[in-house]
Amino acid sequence: TWAYAPKLRKMLNNPKLYAKISLLISQKMSSKYALILYEICMDYLGVHQTPWIALKQFKELMGTSKKYKEWWNLKQWVITPAIREINKKSDISIRLETRRTGHSISHIKFLIEKKLNFQPDLIGFKPTKHDQISQINRMLKN
Repeated sequence: TWAYAPKLRKMLNNPKLYAKISLLISQKMSSKYALILYEICMDYLGVHQTPWIALKQFKELMGTSKKYKEWWNLKQWVITPAIREINKKSDISIRLETRRTGHSISHIKFLIEKKLNFQPDLIGFKPTKHDQISQINRMLKN
């Protein structure tokens, strides 16, 4: 037998913590930063923008707090490529806004728009086990 740890059980029992993301789209993402940012933005799709996120907190969310110390490095190697990939491959379009404290960027947020008539690219799509089982069931019924 097996069981989930009590802390994990509470987290799994609260679906509001998780964004509904398309497996077709997430599978097309080649950058881990694009996938993380896509998930963050999907959490706020209904309000069309993320809240202002302190730069330190954003770096922690992206897993870059030790790697990209300077804003320009973070923007060049993480944020800009992630935005480009999301805008190209996903069902949403996002734009970055920044807020300064003194001379430094201190907070960022993303404006989010749902793309109309978006059609996911199915080339290279790898079916999940559920898809394969459904396909086998259809074949057996025929």
